[in-house]
Amino acid sequence: MLYRVDFLKYIAKTGRNNQHPLGEKGTEILLEKIPENVEKILEIGCGTGHTAAIILNNKNVTYFGIDASKEMIDTARKRKNYVGLQNATFRVGKAENLPFENNFFDVVFCESVLAIQGFDAFIKTIKESCRVLKKEGVLLLNESLWKGETSQKIISEINHKTTETFNLIQAGPLNNKKTWTEAFLKCSFTIEEFDTIS
Repeated sequence: MLYRVDFLKYIAKTGRNNQHPLGEKGTEILLEKIPENVEKILEIGCGTGHTAAIILNNKNVTYFGIDASKEMIDTARKRKNYVGLQNATFRVGKAENLPFENNFFDVVFCESVLAIQGFDAFIKTIKESCRVLKKEGVLLLNESLWKGETSQKIISEINHKTTETFNLIQAGPLNNKKTWTEAFLKCSFTIEEFDTIS
């Protein structure tokens, strides 16, 4: 018998943490890259607000979290009230059409968001990230990518299995270091680091 779980709804309902590449360690590595003396941070795909709590307990910043899932935002707002997060705003919204003005954020970051979108949505999201970032702003990502030599057959098989089981893909078929590097450069980003950590 096959059981299918809508993994994102499961996370929203349970408030699960550390569901990103390398789990808690992956998030720690990402957050260590946030520069000092930043004022405004945007998290795309903020989920249940767990990472917001980490940031706001360690930095004096204004935090904005956006997620396409109302269930995720509801849980994030409950977390905000429960732990008393100050300077945090959570809103439902799409990464491809960010509801913020140009040059607004010092840092935009996301985990486990871009890799599971279609490639068109990925391009729109990084263009939007560029638009809302200040000129010297930083985009930080923790995402699953395919190794360059992974065959389309293997990618298709894995994505079929994860969709069948969890109702989401592992990573889009075009998501590899080469394709992403080209896309970020075309969208006016300068790549300072592109680390493969696992």
